Amino acid sequence: MATGSALQAPPQREGGVRVGRGIFASRVAIDTPDAIDNAAETAVKFHKSGGMDDVKRLPDVTLGGVRFYHVRGENSAEWLDDYGTVNDSNLITVLWSFNRGLVDRDQTDELINQVMPTFEPTP
Repeated sequence: MATGSALQAPPQREGGVRVGRGIFASRVAIDTPDAIDNAAETAVKFHKSGGMDDVKRLPDVTLGGVRFYHVRGENSAEWLDDYGTVNDSNLITVLWSFNRGLVDRDQTDELINQVMPTFEPTP
């Protein structure tokens, strides 16, 4: 999978520690009617195998007129939110991860909701 760049650096806490990060990535994908569902299933399996204790797919969201899957996970140290879509033969993902010792789930939602609604597909 292609590596991405930091999308949004959440605020720093005392001592310069960041509460989490957002990473944007894209790669070529086959654009089929079930591509987003297939990508979501793959994301769930990936995060479960990567150490997330509780991973589930939440209802899809529409951002900038584009349907995204939303996968949410957690373990004892981290909150995770993975959004993805297949658009114009590209799998586009935004992966958010946060330190559970520094923020609660409501705070992660607040940070994510400041950025995700600004998504706009390129023509």
